[in-house]
Amino acid sequence: MEEFTLFGSFHHGALGELKRNNPLLHTAAINLPNDTRLPSEIAAEIGCEGFICSMRELTHKRSKDAIAHGIYLGVYTVNSREDLDFALSRKAKAIATNFPARILEEIRARG
Repeated sequence: MEEFTLFGSFHHGALGELKRNNPLLHTAAINLPNDTRLPSEIAAEIGCEGFICSMRELTHKRSKDAIAHGIYLGVYTVNSREDLDFALSRKAKAIATNFPARILEEIRARG
């Protein structure tokens, strides 16, 4: 089951330690409030392969950096069609939502 689990945390130190002790686990750093570092900087520091941030924090710069460095990108809180459009335009691969049925319906409608 470990190979299908993504461990995400705001506690980057703990996440880095988890990854060092279990290098095959998948990890994603959740962006800390007011942390302006790029996903690649955080990934280099703690060894994670994913980056998760809020809609507000998902800037073009962060998105382009994650893509350029092969970092899996996730975003929260995607609650509307407009939010989904925004997240997908920034190439997010994982979304968190308070309305999963609504977002799934929108994704299915897009084909």
